[in-house]
Amino acid sequence: METERQILEKLIADGKEAERKLKELEVMYSMGDRFMADGQKTLLAGIGNGKAVMIGLMDGCFHKLPRPVNDVYAITGGELRSLCGCGPVRYWDSRKKVKT
Repeated sequence: METERQILEKLIADGKEAERKLKELEVMYSMGDRFMADGQKTLLAGIGNGKAVMIGLMDGCFHKLPRPVNDVYAITGGELRSLCGCGPVRYWDSRKKVKT
């Protein structure tokens, strides 16, 4: 019979495995991806110090002030929304080098 400790260790291991699988399913964005945001083509750019920003390709203006992100090559949906706030639609994936 399993001890309470063994049961808890198994639950923790199962939770970590589930967390890993969920992370694999999460859509990630990267510096260099291009989006349509507020009717304008934009570029997701890293500007150093762990910050990213959406830059309009026609006017070169920032959509919002630069925001901190954990990794400019693996930006989460939540981080992306904080950069734009408008639910941008990606049309170029810079890591896969394909239109989306």
